[in-house]
Amino acid sequence: MNEETLIAQKNKLINLLNEMDDANSIKKSIHFYSLLNITDMLTNMKNKKRPKELRQQIFDYYELIFNKNLEFNKFESIENYTKFIFPSGKYMIYNYGFKSTHGLYNFIILGVILDIILVGWSEFWLFGYPIPIFTCILIFLGLYRRYHAKKKKKYFAGNY
Repeated sequence: MNEETLIAQKNKLINLLNEMDDANSIKKSIHFYSLLNITDMLTNMKNKKRPKELRQQIFDYYELIFNKNLEFNKFESIENYTKFIFPSGKYMIYNYGFKSTHGLYNFIILGVILDIILVGWSEFWLFGYPIPIFTCILIFLGLYRRYHAKKKKKYFAGNY
């Protein structure tokens, strides 16, 4: 599996979706932008053993998309995300600074826990109600990181 073949598959998918009227629902079911971001990173990285396996896996996903004529139900979409996109995305998180929706959820959970722990000792009360200051700060930080990851094309998530 070489980079040129993967790029050709990506371009074929883009051209096919550009010709369709109802491409948005299809893009979500095949995780279009996640697939593009991961494909771009896989084609630009140096040849190593693990990325070769991931390139093959993404190529197989492109083949599956074309064989099924872009038609996936919700269950198949989730299954394909976990089988094809997530392993590559996980590798990209640890090695190339990719971000995922899961990072935002972690920020929210951490903010809620900190607010619950510190609400008794905190002076962040407004009209008798505690202000969840840590939750607000961490949600903003998570959204900020996600925005920049999308801008740099280093983001993947289900239905993205």
